Amino acid sequence: MDIKEKIREYLEYKGVSDYRFEKELSLSKGYINKAKNPTSDVLIKMCGIYTDISAEWLLRGEGDMLKENFQEVQCDEFSIIRERVRELLEHVGLSPTSLTANPLVKQKLDRQINGEGAISVDVIYILLEKIPSLSAEWLLRGKGEMIKMPSAGVVNDPSLSDIEKENIALRAENKLLRELQGLGERKGSRSAS
Repeated sequence: MDIKEKIREYLEYKGVSDYRFEKELSLSKGYINKAKNPTSDVLIKMCGIYTDISAEWLLRGEGDMLKENFQEVQCDEFSIIRERVRELLEHVGLSPTSLTANPLVKQKLDRQINGEGAISVDVIYILLEKIPSLSAEWLLRGKGEMIKMPSAGVVNDPSLSDIEKENIALRAENKLLRELQGLGERKGSRSAS
C-alpha cells in the first residue's frame, strides 16, 4: 500500500472528507486526487493536525495506524524536516549524495536536502531504506530518539546494569554505522541483540 492509499485509509477510518482534509491542510481543491505523492510539508502538516496517526505506519507500514499514547503537538515550520535530515546525515556520517549510486537521484537528494524546495516522500523513503533504524516519528514529528534501538527489549531489561545497557546500545549503533559505510560486520563481534 503506498502512502496515498494509507492517507485515504486513515481519512476513511476517521470519517474525514477530501474537502475537509484539503481545507485543514490548506491544500488546493482536488489535491488528494491529483497528487501522485505528498511532499514532506504535507506530511508534517498532516501529522501536526491529525496527531493520532502513527508516522511509522504511514511511512513504513509498521505497527498500528493509530498511536496508543499520542500527544498534541504543534506543527513545526516546514523547513524543520530538512534540518532533521541534515542532523541525521551528520549523525551517521553520510552526505546526501552517498545515499544512492544513481546520478539523477543523487542530484535530486542534494537539491532537496540542501535547497529550498520541499523534501519529497521519495527522499524520505530512501532515508528509511538506507537507515532502517531511523525513527519515522522523530523524522516527521521530532518526537523520541532519532535512531530506534533494534534490541530495545534487552536495553530496557531491569536486570542489566547501566554499563551493560550502554554497551548494547553502542554495539547496535556501531553495527548500523558499519552497515552504512559498507564495511559489514566485525569479525568475531557479538550481535547487539
